[in-house]
Amino acid sequence: MDMDVEIIESDYVKVTDRALENKYYFDYNFKNVYIDMDDTLIPINPEMIALLYKFRKQGKFIYLVTSHKGSIPKVLHENAISTLLFDDIHQTDTKTDYIEPESIFIDDSFAERKKVHEKYNIPTFDVQQAIEVL
Repeated sequence: MDMDVEIIESDYVKVTDRALENKYYFDYNFKNVYIDMDDTLIPINPEMIALLYKFRKQGKFIYLVTSHKGSIPKVLHENAISTLLFDDIHQTDTKTDYIEPESIFIDDSFAERKKVHEKYNIPTFDVQQAIEVL
């Protein structure tokens, strides 16, 4: 291309790892995201937080659904997560009572995901699946 090129060497990069990566095409139109708190959102998973902000930017509604017995705003605050990220917070032992159509559900518990899938026939994800697929 007849252009001068300069290279700045770096002594800081010691290893380059090029590994295979999973790629997905997720063909399901959803407007609501229901996510569990304990062991799904907290302890903090930066990739999950980024995914929730991605959903927010896409105009999706985000609902925290948890069976946690303590103060949810306090737990979120202690983990530097704003309650403003969520359109609503449901503190309940019966997560299946709050799911709307055109939704996805993210929870670390297989039993909870199975209940939601059987009742609503919507996509359900564990944390890693959600991060990789969505």
